[in-house]
Amino acid sequence: MKYPLEHWTLRAIDNQAGGAYVSYQVAYGDPRSDEGNPYGVLLMKRDGHWRIASRDTFY
Repeated sequence: MKYPLEHWTLRAIDNQAGGAYVSYQVAYGDPRSDEGNPYGVLLMKRDGHWRIASRDTFY
């Protein structure tokens, strides 16, 4: 990966039917990057295990 994830801060967890949307503010390895980059993961519980259903990332 050109700019690896270096720092993250949990911002919110929104419960949804059968899952949760977890959002973060992240900083990547690009020295010009700030901590204002949003990153989100939709987790769904299936067969007793949490799985990543989708993710949203912005560079």
